[in-house]
Amino acid sequence: METMFKEPSDHNSTEIIFTVQCFTDIKELQVHIFSVFLIILLIILTGNITIIATISIWPLLHTPMYMFLVSLSFVDIFYTLTTLPKLLRMVATQDKTISFAGCMIQLYVFMALTCIEFILLAVMAYDRYVAICHPLHYGLLMSHKLCLKLITSVWIAGFLDTATHAFLISNLSFCLSRHIDHFFCDVTPVLKITCSDTSTFETLTYINGAIVAVPPFTVTALSYIFIICTILKIQSSKGRIKAFSTCASHLTCVVILYGTLSCSYMRPTKTYNPKQETFLALLYTVLVPMLNPVIYTLRNKEFKGVLSKIIKKGKTMLKVGNDTKDIVFTVLCFSHKKEVEIPLSIVFLIIFLIIIIGNIPVFVTITLCSQLYNPMYMFLGSLSFLDISYALTTLPLKKRPFPL
Repeated sequence: METMFKEPSDHNSTEIIFTVQCFTDIKELQVHIFSVFLIILLIILTGNITIIATISIWPLLHTPMYMFLVSLSFVDIFYTLTTLPKLLRMVATQDKTISFAGCMIQLYVFMALTCIEFILLAVMAYDRYVAICHPLHYGLLMSHKLCLKLITSVWIAGFLDTATHAFLISNLSFCLSRHIDHFFCDVTPVLKITCSDTSTFETLTYINGAIVAVPPFTVTALSYIFIICTILKIQSSKGRIKAFSTCASHLTCVVILYGTLSCSYMRPTKTYNPKQETFLALLYTVLVPMLNPVIYTLRNKEFKGVLSKIIKKGKTMLKVGNDTKDIVFTVLCFSHKKEVEIPLSIVFLIIFLIIIIGNIPVFVTITLCSQLYNPMYMFLGSLSFLDISYALTTLPLKKRPFPL
C-alpha cells in the first residue's frame, strides 16, 4: 500500500516526516493521557470482541441484525487500531513523528472506515424497518444471503470510494508546515498544512459527500419515519415500548455519528479550529466505538440473556473442572533413574536461563527504542515473546529433583 502513497515528486530528495500535536506538550500530563487512552483502548477492544465472540458462539444470534452488529464491531475495532496504538506510542516515547506513507495510510484507512460505518448504519436502519413494519416478510426480505452481500458491498464501497481522495491528498505539496495540529492524520488537519490549492479537492469532497452521505441518510430517515408511524399504531403500551427499544440504541448511534461527521467534514478548510476538531474527532473515534457495545447490549434483553447463559455455562464447566481437581497425572520426564535427574535438571536449568536471558533483552530493547519500530524488529520482538512463553509454559513445570 505504501507504493500507492508515494511522496510528491518535488520532495523525493528528502523524506517527508510529519509531527503530530498529541493534545499537549506538557510532559507532566503525558502519563495521564497515556493512561486514559490505554484504558479506552482496552474498553473498546473488550466490549467489541465480546459482542463478536458472543454472536459467533451462539447459533440463535445468527440473524441479519446481529450479523450487521458484528460488522459494526469490526469497524469500531479497526477504527481504534488505526489511531490509538500510534497515539499511545507517540505519548509513551515522546517521538511524535509519522512518515508520509504512514500518515497517508492512516488517513486512507480512517476515511474508508468512516464511510463504511456511515453506510452500514443506513443498512441497519433498513433492517429495523423491515423487522418492525414487515415482520411476516422479514425472513424473505432480509435473508442471510442478502445480508452477506450487503455487508460485503458496504466494505468494498468504503475502501473504493475513499481511495481517490487519499490519492489526491498524497499528491499535494506540504511546504507550509509539517506539523499536524491533531492527534492523528485526518483530512482537514492535513489539508490545512498544504501549500497547494485545495479548492478543487474540497469541491470534489462536497460532491462525493452528497453522493455517499445523502442516500444513506435518506434511507435512515425514511426508515425511522415509517418505524415511528408503525409503532404509534400499536395499541398496547408494552408493544410500543418493545418495538421502540429494538431501534432506540441504533438511533442513538446514528445521531451521534452523523452529527459529528457532518460538523467535521462538510465545511471549508478555512474554518478549521484545532480544539473544536479535536473534540469532534474524540466523539466519533473514541466515544462512538466505546458506547456502541454498551448501547447495543445493555438495551438488548436477548443479547444479555445469551451472554448470561454463556457465562453460566462457563461457570458450570469450571465447577466440573474443580470437581476433578484431585486427579493427578504423572509425567515420565525422560528417565526414572534418580542419578540421572540431577544432571538433567542442571541441563534444562541452563537452557531455561539462556532462553530467558537471550530473549528478554531483545524484546525490551525493541519495545523501548523507537528507532527499531519497523516490521522486521516488530516480528523479531513477537518471536522473542513467543520463545519466552514457550519456555515458561514447559521448563519450570518439571518436578524439582533436588532434595531439600
